[in-house]
Amino acid sequence: MIPLGYTSIQPKATVGFHPNPVGVKTSKAITFNGESHLLTVCPTGGGKGVNCLIPTLLTYEGSTVTLDPKGENYKVTAKRRRAMGHQVVKFDPFKIIDDGFSCDGFNPLDLRHFGGFDIEEESLSLADQLKGKRRSTHSDIFWDCSAVNVVSAAIAVVLSLYEDEKVNLSEAIRFLMQPELVYEFAVVLDNHSTQLPEGTKYSIKTYLETPEQNTRPSVDATVNTYLLSLKSEGILKMLEKTTFSLEEFIVGSRPMDLYFVWPSDKLESHNGLLSMLLATLFKALLLRTGKPKHRNLFLLDETAALGAFPLLETIAAIGRGYGITMWLFLQDYAQLKRNFQDGASTLINNCGVHQFFGIKTFHVAKDIAAITGLNPQQIMSMASDEQYLCVDGEVYPNAKRLNYLLDKNFEGLYEPNSFYQPQPESLPKARPRPRSVVDKVESTTRKKSKQIALNDDDDDLF
Repeated sequence: MIPLGYTSIQPKATVGFHPNPVGVKTSKAITFNGESHLLTVCPTGGGKGVNCLIPTLLTYEGSTVTLDPKGENYKVTAKRRRAMGHQVVKFDPFKIIDDGFSCDGFNPLDLRHFGGFDIEEESLSLADQLKGKRRSTHSDIFWDCSAVNVVSAAIAVVLSLYEDEKVNLSEAIRFLMQPELVYEFAVVLDNHSTQLPEGTKYSIKTYLETPEQNTRPSVDATVNTYLLSLKSEGILKMLEKTTFSLEEFIVGSRPMDLYFVWPSDKLESHNGLLSMLLATLFKALLLRTGKPKHRNLFLLDETAALGAFPLLETIAAIGRGYGITMWLFLQDYAQLKRNFQDGASTLINNCGVHQFFGIKTFHVAKDIAAITGLNPQQIMSMASDEQYLCVDGEVYPNAKRLNYLLDKNFEGLYEPNSFYQPQPESLPKARPRPRSVVDKVESTTRKKSKQIALNDDDDDLF
């Protein structure tokens, strides 16, 4: 059950000249226990964490997947989720949270262990997701298609030829990072042609036959744009090994909470990686053949950061039958239209819960009015603790918002929120580089300086 807010019930006045009823308004909880999706529209800083995300994570009994841009949701709710008997999984490749729990791992290639896995199809799908929000113009289509073919070929090589313990996405990235990629692909084709799928062999041959003077360097440069956000040590380590049971996640036999701790400044640059990981989770759940014991609620804060994410439309249409519920959070409806164009209406129509609050600009209020039938001025004049809710067709135009910091129902369930505490006077210090690396660089520099000095002395002799 998902908590949404409260509806205020005014005490009824009696007939005649009597004083107005005295006392605090009584309120009734508004909750959602359906299987359709939820959509919330509120501006940045409008309170979606305090009013929606954290109250849900403190009480919802099913499994969750949370996009957590500041790490705030994890810090406040992870301990509570563990106390509820859930397994908590933290993907934190940027080392934002230091709580004694290391960053968990997730290898998307582990889907190969389940039926219906096709090497060529999955390799192509993963490569396309890694492209991220990058929008191709007409002139870019050739380079993007060529780059996707190269990346998918590398993934397929790892899936087809590597020993089982090394079949992971990190190995595919390392393969693509080799300085002599053409040579490596040629060796693979010469020595292991019979072990590769036909489509993979064709992709490799196409790459090797690409003119090397101008065309191939441009393809290589496009491939590198896909890899820019994947080369860090933290990300490569996260992609090496799955540290939770993917089968338990799919079957739903154990309640599980996955947090993607993704800093706001990395949502754009690492969009492809995030989209690929979420897409892998969605595809995993689509392997279900029955009703799971625990549904999976995807809390997608800053949904627009995922960009044009075609699988989101698919999940909106069919996900409820696979035990998937999505909760989309937007700053305005224009974000949906920009990312999904004609598909935006389908996403909106597939949501059984519509919620908005904190709207102060006319153009946003006008878009909401077109969907809800309310007056834009009415939308903008809501009190600071009010919200509009439509739950499976039942409308609550002035419902009260939840506030986990003030509502007694959440008392004692949450951990302190650092974003509501004074900023410490000192910042965490960066981890020092390993001395071995520093010493090596310094040693090389000293040797070069010494050689230059000797050469200068030789010149002086003449």
